[in-house]
Amino acid sequence: MAVMSPVPASPQISFQYLGAPRLIKSCSPEIVEEPVQLPRITEDIIYVAVGEIVKESTSTLLWALQNSGGKRIGILHVHQPSKTIPMMGTRFHPNSLEEQEVKAYRIFEKKNMLKILDQYLCICRQMGAQAVQLHYEKDCIEKGIVELISQHGIKKLVMGAAADKNYSRPDAEVESSLPQESPDASDYIKGSGKDIPFPHGNEKISTGVTPLINGLNEEGCADECKGKGSPRSPQDSNSQTCSSTVGVSFSSTSSCSGAHCTEVKAAESLYAMELKHRKEIDEVLAKEREALEKVTKERDQVIGELQTALNHRSLLESQMAESNQQVKGMELRISSVIELLQIYKRERDEMQMERDAALRAVEELRRNQEAASFTCMPQFFNEFSFSEIEEATHNFDQSLKIGQGGYGNIYKGFLRCNQVAVKMLQSDSSQGPSEFQQEVYVLSKLKHPNLVKLIGSCPQVYALIYEFLPNGSLDDRLSCKDNTTPLSWQTRIRIATELCSVLVFLHSHNIVHGDLKPSNILLDATFISKLSDFGICRILYKTSSDTTLCHRTVAKGTFAYMDPEFVHTGVLTIKSDVYSFGIILLQLLTGRPAFGIKTEVEYAINAGNLIALLDPLAGYWPFGQAEQICRLALKCCDMYRKFRPDLGSEVWQVLEPMRATYYGGSSSISLYS
Repeated sequence: MAVMSPVPASPQISFQYLGAPRLIKSCSPEIVEEPVQLPRITEDIIYVAVGEIVKESTSTLLWALQNSGGKRIGILHVHQPSKTIPMMGTRFHPNSLEEQEVKAYRIFEKKNMLKILDQYLCICRQMGAQAVQLHYEKDCIEKGIVELISQHGIKKLVMGAAADKNYSRPDAEVESSLPQESPDASDYIKGSGKDIPFPHGNEKISTGVTPLINGLNEEGCADECKGKGSPRSPQDSNSQTCSSTVGVSFSSTSSCSGAHCTEVKAAESLYAMELKHRKEIDEVLAKEREALEKVTKERDQVIGELQTALNHRSLLESQMAESNQQVKGMELRISSVIELLQIYKRERDEMQMERDAALRAVEELRRNQEAASFTCMPQFFNEFSFSEIEEATHNFDQSLKIGQGGYGNIYKGFLRCNQVAVKMLQSDSSQGPSEFQQEVYVLSKLKHPNLVKLIGSCPQVYALIYEFLPNGSLDDRLSCKDNTTPLSWQTRIRIATELCSVLVFLHSHNIVHGDLKPSNILLDATFISKLSDFGICRILYKTSSDTTLCHRTVAKGTFAYMDPEFVHTGVLTIKSDVYSFGIILLQLLTGRPAFGIKTEVEYAINAGNLIALLDPLAGYWPFGQAEQICRLALKCCDMYRKFRPDLGSEVWQVLEPMRATYYGGSSSISLYS
C-alpha cells in the first residue's frame, strides 16, 4: 500500500503535486490508498530514496536536485515498523502487548515518518523544485522499494549511501519479489555490485553518481567557486561515492559554478538546521531521561513506603493478637468478678431482710410499749360512742365531709353542743390502730397554742374528735381554694413564726412530727395556725453508737417534704422537721408547689431576680426581709442535716422580730408554752 503526497496530514492522507493539493479523507489513523488510478509511467519524475535519518539522506537529495534538469522530484521512503515497542524503560514485542497499545504506537511511528518526509519536502521547496512524496510500509525495505517501482512505473531512482545500508540482501531474494511480466528482463538497478532487475523500459540506471555534499570537500568547492581550481574529474567523484549508491546516468564531471556554491551554502544551512533540530531532540531526550529517573525514584520511594506499611501492618497484627489475648484474660477476670459480685449481692439482700425484720420487731415493741403507757395514763379527753359519732355527722353525710388524709375522711359535726371535726379510720387506710394510739398519746399529753386540740375519741371505730377550725388548711389558703381571700405577707410571717414555735416545743419533748406539710397545718377563725396529724410522729432516743437523738424506721411521709438523709438512711432526727419547715417557708414566700421550689429560688437569687418569684397575691413584700427569710429557708433545706440551722436559736431570732414588727408587738409567742 503506497501513497504519493507532498504534505502529510493526520488523520488525512493527501496525494498531490506542490501547489495543487487533492485530499483523501479517512475516519481512522490508518493510511488509505487514494481510489484514483495512479499512472503507470512517471517519466517526468526523478525519485530519490531517502531514509529515516535526514542528515544521512540530505546529500543524495541535493545531488538529485542539482542534476534533475528542472524535473519534478519524488521523495520515496519505505517505512519499516519497529519490531519492538518501548514502554516503561524497556522494549516489548508487539505480541506481548494489548492491541490498543500496539495500534497507538504504530500511529505514533507514522506521524514521525510524515514529519521526516515534511523535512525533505521543505528542502525541495527551498531549492525551488516541485516535489511529491511516496511512502510505503513494509517489513523488508528492499522489497518495499521493488514493489513501489513495480506499482508506479518508476524509471529513474537515485539511492545514496544512507539508503544503501539496507539493500545488501542476495539477488535471488530481491529478484523473487519483482514481477515477471517485464518485457525486458535486462532492465535493472545497480546496487552493492549486484544487478537488480528493473521492471520497465530498456534504460539502465548505472552506479557511480557522486552526491553533492559527500563528493566535494570544502577546499575544492571553495577553489572552484573562486575560479582558482580545476573541475574535478569523474574518477575523483566516483571515488567518493559509496559502493551501494544507485543513480541516474547524469554526468558528474560538470564544473562547479557560482550556483553550485550557493547550493552548497544552502546545504550547509540545512545541515546547521538539522544539527539544531538534533540538539533540540537531545534536550527533549535528556528531559525525558530526567523525568524517567524522577519516576524511578518515586517508584522506589513508593516501594519503600509500601514495605514500611507492610512492616507496620505486621506489627499491628502482632499487637492485635496480643491485645486479643489480653481481652480474653480480662473477660475471664470479669466473669469471676461478676460471680463474686453476685455472691455479695445475695449476702447483702439477706442482711437487708434481716435488718428490716429487726426494725419491724423494734417498731412493734415500741408500739406495744406506747399502747401500754396509753392504757395506764390518765384520760384528759372524752370517749364517745359510735352512735354519738353517727348522730353528730348525720350518719357520715358526704355534704359534711371537709377533708381526707392518709388516716381517713374528716367530717364536720355537732357533738355535745360543740362544733367538732371527726376523723374516721378507713378500712383500706395505710394507717391503723397504732397510729390512732400514737396520736391520742401525743395530743392528750402535750398542750400548746399551736397544736390542734383533741376533744376525744371513739376507740370502738378508732375515730378522733378535734376542735373545728373554720379556715381549713394552709394548703387551701395558699391555693385560694373556693376563691378564698389570699393570705397577706404579714399573716404568712406570723404563721411561719407560730410553726417554728410549736416545732421547738415538740423537739424539746424529743418528738419529731415526721409529716410536716401545709395540709397538716390548720387555721382557726383568726388564722392562728394549729399543727395536726401526729399519726406517724416519733419519739427520739439516744443510741449506743451516737449521742444524737434519733429514731430508725422505714421512711414515711410526703416525698417533696421528706429529709433526703432520712430517705437514704432511715434515721429520723429533729433536723428532718427542719428540712420540711424550710420547704414550707419557701411556699409561704412564693405560693408555688413544693416540687422543684428549692432549685427555682436558688436560681432566682443567683440571677438577682428574687422579686419576680415572690407571691404577688400576698401584697407588696418588704424585699430586704423577704430575701432574708428566703436565704434562711434555703439553709433549712440543705441536703446535709449537719448544715441546717437550729430552730430555737437561728431561725427564731430572725422570724420573731419580724412578726413583732409587721404584725404587732402586743401579742407575743412563747417557744416552750
